[in-house]
Amino acid sequence: MSRIRNQSAPHSYRSAFNYDPNINYYVKQRAVTIGSMSKTCSKCFAKKWSDEPNGMCCAGGKVILLDI
Repeated sequence: MSRIRNQSAPHSYRSAFNYDPNINYYVKQRAVTIGSMSKTCSKCFAKKWSDEPNGMCCAGGKVILLDI
């Protein structure tokens, strides 16, 4: 069996671009808590996280997507 190396957060910067299947990226990674999508954009009605900046979904109504 091959050994799996642990990689800490500072060393995982841009790791998706240099993926190594021998590294266990999950071990010792800090948990990220982003909460629930409790807000709704008043322009496009997209669900948003509570701390998500305005305009991230539709640029404040400047981008209009057709209904699917």
